[in-house]
Amino acid sequence: MHAFQLGPFFVEPLKGSISNGDKSVTIEPKAMAVLCELKANQGEVMSQQALFSLVWPDRVFSPSSLQRVIAIIRKALNETSQNPTFLFTHPKLGYRLEVPDAPQKEVLPNLQDNSRKNSTTNLIIFGTILIVLLITFLFNGDYLFDNESSVNIKPITFGQQAEFNSKLSHNGDYVSYQSKSAPNSLFLSAVTSPSSVRQFEFDHSVVDYTWRTDSLLVLTQNAKSLFSLIQLPIDVQQPRKTIAEFSKWNKIYELTMGDNGFLWFIGQLKNENEHILVRHDLVSNSQQKLLELGSSIVNISITSSPHGLYFHYFNGSKYKFGLINLEHKVEYIDIHTPDIVDIHWHQQTESLLLSNQLTGELLALQGNKLELISAPGNEVLKDFSSYQNTLIATLTRKDMDIVYWQYDGITKPAHATLVTTKPISKKSVDTKFSDYQASYNNKQNIAFLSTRYGKPQVFIRNNHQTYLAFENHQNAAFIPPLIWSPLGEKLAFVVHNKIYIHNTKTRQTNSLDIKSDVERVMSWSLANSLIVRLTNTEYIEFDFITEQVNVIGFKNSDFIAKDPDGNWLGINTNELFWGDKRQPFEYKLRYAFYQDNFLIAHTQNDVNSKLEVFNSKLESIYSTNLDATCHHLTGINLSDLNNIAWLCTQLEADDSEVVFIENLHFKL
Repeated sequence: MHAFQLGPFFVEPLKGSISNGDKSVTIEPKAMAVLCELKANQGEVMSQQALFSLVWPDRVFSPSSLQRVIAIIRKALNETSQNPTFLFTHPKLGYRLEVPDAPQKEVLPNLQDNSRKNSTTNLIIFGTILIVLLITFLFNGDYLFDNESSVNIKPITFGQQAEFNSKLSHNGDYVSYQSKSAPNSLFLSAVTSPSSVRQFEFDHSVVDYTWRTDSLLVLTQNAKSLFSLIQLPIDVQQPRKTIAEFSKWNKIYELTMGDNGFLWFIGQLKNENEHILVRHDLVSNSQQKLLELGSSIVNISITSSPHGLYFHYFNGSKYKFGLINLEHKVEYIDIHTPDIVDIHWHQQTESLLLSNQLTGELLALQGNKLELISAPGNEVLKDFSSYQNTLIATLTRKDMDIVYWQYDGITKPAHATLVTTKPISKKSVDTKFSDYQASYNNKQNIAFLSTRYGKPQVFIRNNHQTYLAFENHQNAAFIPPLIWSPLGEKLAFVVHNKIYIHNTKTRQTNSLDIKSDVERVMSWSLANSLIVRLTNTEYIEFDFITEQVNVIGFKNSDFIAKDPDGNWLGINTNELFWGDKRQPFEYKLRYAFYQDNFLIAHTQNDVNSKLEVFNSKLESIYSTNLDATCHHLTGINLSDLNNIAWLCTQLEADDSEVVFIENLHFKL
């Protein structure tokens, strides 16, 4: 495209430059390509999908990539999404470039200098936007966000070492980070000179670290599992020193420094399974246990704030989110966020930032108000630290696929447990989108969740044909396990504490109102009732025919189901049960489900994870160690017991880099 005028700006696409008088900035080619497409369609609203397909023709649609370059364009044009001059956002519709007919003088803060024509145009634009917002709200009911308005993500080059666990110093002058290629090292750069890198080496591997005023507290672990806490001054003239040693711990992670001088961390004592949240007094070198978290932790994050310590953790079946206040009392916060990968207290806005692992969203919580401040994408932010309106984070590009696993050439001996040791075959169900949490039915339909349209939605696949079973109108950030009915015609799942049933014959999805908040669907009992766990940890059985809710008298159970003969079966903390039969259960349970009159368990210990299939006599008819890349067992094919196959979520996220998030400004 030829050069063109945009108000006081002169745009030269071939040079990639945008000039305003003597000032000139160069923007990246993708950003210039987007600007040129908007210019070619000036005055028209272009959808995100249309823009993306024009500029990234060979890539799967990624809203975050487009929103990043939109932010670059706005910065070059000296405007913001809240106060646009040329580039306007139409929520849920797209973007529009409004180009004046003639070059304008530079826009001044004094609005009285505007002409009547511009005032009239602005009124028309404002009225149009209001009408679009009103119509969208009335007919859709969603809360609308300008998703890219608050975040401008800019990668910074600290060198190849800047891969993960980045943290800003308290005054915002320095950035520290780690590298997978140097496990015994910690790196430090000044924010103003990122290419100047200092490397600090230690005798043992660096487990974690945190800032303490102008020093770093670095936790290392030797071959005998002795943890050492080393104070590392960034002033090279001062020596480092060991200020504490921890010998009774098997694991220590999530180091966090509070304003009151205490050190917080998550630990697991030797010869114990329980994970606990600990407060360590650096002065007296004493520790206080504050919260027991459970034996199996999938993800946990903590952050210090003026109100106390916020925490969020997920153990594979239950999540907890809350605050340990200044009196050391636990206050649980009731928001449905089991897929949060990191949390961070942002002092500038006095709000809690939450990063969503599945959708790539960045959210903010203030009081009980949770709002979106960046749109879904294929990149996840974590390891937050901040100074004023600037954040440093680790950006990870996620690759989440459903993988079909099966052992080759194995026959099961009659009435004996099969422990597989031979090579395994696997194939991806789909690698084009981020798909996960799949479930078989007996007709070989696969139900699965996918973020291909931004937020997790439910899809059904049969014979390579896929259709959308649940349209996500409520902006739900997480959908619990998908449970098929025994006949394979209905699918149950929970969104925002409400049960939904999808019928594959009619392709209709309807909600059930049982007058209680539901945590997850456990299992079907025949075809006419559901076993459900409520948010208050009670178990109920809902009868579709009578529409009655019966409370089931089970406590402290990880999984509950009922077989066709009316016998209860499931998994407690330390045992399996089926009717009157009991059997000790040794492993930590990740996930369990009931299918085709078999109890399937995905378990995990400190060494590996395991798939096990039990019959009604609690005999293990199939057992195998799962591959390390099998992050979460999600479904199983039991149609041929001599050749069992299963589905796993394969989550790989090795590509990461340290990024700046500048000019973070939002109001809740």
